[in-house]
Amino acid sequence: MSDIKVTASTLELIKLAIAEDLDGGQDITSVATVDSGDLSTAHFVARKSGVIAGLHIAQATLEFVGISSIELLVSDGDHVQAGTEIIRAHGSTRA
Repeated sequence: MSDIKVTASTLELIKLAIAEDLDGGQDITSVATVDSGDLSTAHFVARKSGVIAGLHIAQATLEFVGISSIELLVSDGDHVQAGTEIIRAHGSTRA
């Protein structure tokens, strides 16, 4: 990953976006259908060819929701083709 640091104001925006998405609480569907101990692996894949940007924001967001196993498989500025795996994250399915 690059040396870009996530600022306090960026972390606050992430916090606000997640709070808005969850309406200040937990995801009701996840709580009702997913066991609290379930683990999953998420694969972030490019839908189209392009240039990667914002990995530090993606990583900060994943960390904010409690995901600690995050693999950045490319770097900001990399040119990727559609179908390229960009990030692999492992953690709570509810996250």
